[in-house]
Amino acid sequence: MPLITLDTSVALPAMLSPSGVPRKLLVVLAFGAARYRAEHLRLERDLLIEVAESQGGRVHGLDVLDTAIDEAERRRKCLAELLPSNTPDTYVAAGFATLFDEHERKLHEIGHRLDPALRQEDAPRLRRQLEAICVVGPSPFDPTKAPALTRDPTDDPIVFGALLAGSDFLISDDRDIVPNGTEHDYEHGEHRLRAVTFDHFINHDFEPDDFPWPLIDGRWLLHALRPP
Repeated sequence: MPLITLDTSVALPAMLSPSGVPRKLLVVLAFGAARYRAEHLRLERDLLIEVAESQGGRVHGLDVLDTAIDEAERRRKCLAELLPSNTPDTYVAAGFATLFDEHERKLHEIGHRLDPALRQEDAPRLRRQLEAICVVGPSPFDPTKAPALTRDPTDDPIVFGALLAGSDFLISDDRDIVPNGTEHDYEHGEHRLRAVTFDHFINHDFEPDDFPWPLIDGRWLLHALRPP
């Protein structure tokens, strides 16, 4: 299960430009998110039942979990009917508060450059959409205590958060995060993270390497985010 964190340099155009390949990657990540949610909610449900039975008790509120599982499966099946047959559902997005805060701030500051129709009141909604795609995250951490990892101290909490989340890839077109313009490795403890540009990830790291990106419609993201 490749775990991915999207820096705002990629997430912003992905959210605001429905026809671009970054937006199409969001659709694939939403597909993986639905599978991940269904699997882990089912595991949680089974574990609760197992523990309750071992202690001679019973679990209340299983209907809530069952509803959440059904909804995740519905979203996955809805996308599966639209996506090419070889679309992977194993790519999963990781996010955290510092990343979401920066995403919302940049939507307010520069979002109108990508979408002149963007209104200031749209920013919280687009933040929630990014949060919905990110189904994995690190334990809460203090971004002011992030170690120096890049040339820009404001980028350090993003890289650090991705490291703490256990991400395999941080996709970023920020030259302070990917200084050589293709890829750069970061380490924290025993975990290694590869920061790559969007084009490098699509052309060298995404599998299958012959994936038919032109067949993806960025508007399909709405099927993954629309309320039940």
